Amino acid sequence: MSALGLSAIAFACIFGATLSAIYLRGTLPERHLNADSKDAIRLSMGIIGTMAALVLGLLIASAKGSYDAKTNQIRQLTVNIIVLDQLLAQYGPETRTLRELLRRGTASMVDKIWSERDLATATTTAFAMSADAEAFLARAEGLVPTTDVQRSIRTRIIASITASMRSISTKTTPEH
Repeated sequence: MSALGLSAIAFACIFGATLSAIYLRGTLPERHLNADSKDAIRLSMGIIGTMAALVLGLLIASAKGSYDAKTNQIRQLTVNIIVLDQLLAQYGPETRTLRELLRRGTASMVDKIWSERDLATATTTAFAMSADAEAFLARAEGLVPTTDVQRSIRTRIIASITASMRSISTKTTPEH
């Protein structure tokens, strides 16, 4: 159900309860309207208000934590992609196709991050590599370095890819 629908139902219930209370107040005997009864009701409403504030505070803290985790995940993936692109550029012109695959694969990673709450999408794609990702990985592993600098960069490229894939697979599992 939509948030607007739930809000309308909550409003109708509260409004109906208010109208009922207005009607019932006139039918109550005078002994139920003395100072002790009013104090007990005030105390009860204070407790209910405090509990509602506590629940609302916890809800906001949970939403903030989820938002911060998603923001940190996106920042980390952005850094990983930039570093990987720079490493590929340093390796040489033979990595041009790898850099193009990386750019195309970035879109599918973003889709995976933002669809993790969509349980149907998350359960079918959480650990599956896209065709572009598999092609990228195969080409990166297939790089044949000709110099010591390229060997060093190739090692860093493979390490960066492995770290990125590990962070993606652990952070995109569906939450139940």
